[in-house]
Amino acid sequence: MEVFAERLRSLRKERRLSQKEVALDLGVSQALLSHYERGIRECGLEFLGRISEYYGVSSDYILGRSNSKTGSLFLDKDKGFIQIMNAMQIVLDRLIESG
Repeated sequence: MEVFAERLRSLRKERRLSQKEVALDLGVSQALLSHYERGIRECGLEFLGRISEYYGVSSDYILGRSNSKTGSLFLDKDKGFIQIMNAMQIVLDRLIESG
């Protein structure tokens, strides 16, 4: 839950948006968005989908299951392989972001 709250807040701040702007865009109250960002309340699946689409990131990233904003496609049981592939995906994400 902590990772979700931190990433939600971080994504908003990266785009220099206010809670009011994001809440209005997503059709929720500013108070509810604030509760999500502070980890006071948990969101439902519908909101998770909307917020992922809104920020253009995977739900795995928002939930802290991946450090790549586009998420990981690798679900192999080999932890070393997953870590290498996730690191490669992060590098690719950064290259794409930088143009």
